[in-house]
Amino acid sequence: MSVSNGTLEGISLQEWSEANWIQIPFEFLIPNDNHGFDNLISKICPELSTRYNDGSHMQERCILAATNKDVDQMNSQLLGMLLRSCHIYLSLDTFQESSEHPDIDDIHPPKILHWLTF
Repeated sequence: MSVSNGTLEGISLQEWSEANWIQIPFEFLIPNDNHGFDNLISKICPELSTRYNDGSHMQERCILAATNKDVDQMNSQLLGMLLRSCHIYLSLDTFQESSEHPDIDDIHPPKILHWLTF
């Protein structure tokens, strides 16, 4: 909270540089070893297997990721930790033509669907 409201004093890494770094308290650090994602998930979602269906509990947890590839990897690990069967939803790689607006039917080539990552 001190970072977001601007009351945390910054530190500089070198004598002549700006004080634009912060010291993160040790209790908030997660080891980045060979089990980095597992460490992160167990810290953020310690009761995942029993409370994954509790909306109010899950909305208080958030893991930010830099790339969609990281998100996909974390989602796969999170879903693998749940003791439920999974469903695969199939889709088509074409758009439904619109009878009301035929002039805009071709603005989204089917190739665009292959670029999306869900």
